[in-house]
Amino acid sequence: MKSSDQILITKADGSEVPFSSDKLKRSLLNSGSNEDLADSIVEAIQLQLHPGISTKIIYHLAYKLLREYPGSQAAK
Repeated sequence: MKSSDQILITKADGSEVPFSSDKLKRSLLNSGSNEDLADSIVEAIQLQLHPGISTKIIYHLAYKLLREYPGSQAAK
């Protein structure tokens, strides 16, 4: 299995940085997600990562999952 923290993603300015599951989780928690939901979303996103994926796409996918979770008040 791939180590998602080793995958380089592309930031809005075009620079490449390693994917950080901690940053994504922190962002989800700051948006009102609970710990378990944030962990589940991070896991789902990690399965979709590929080299060069943009941060914009990552956050779009993450917040789509967050909005779709039944009972979630986050990202509304």
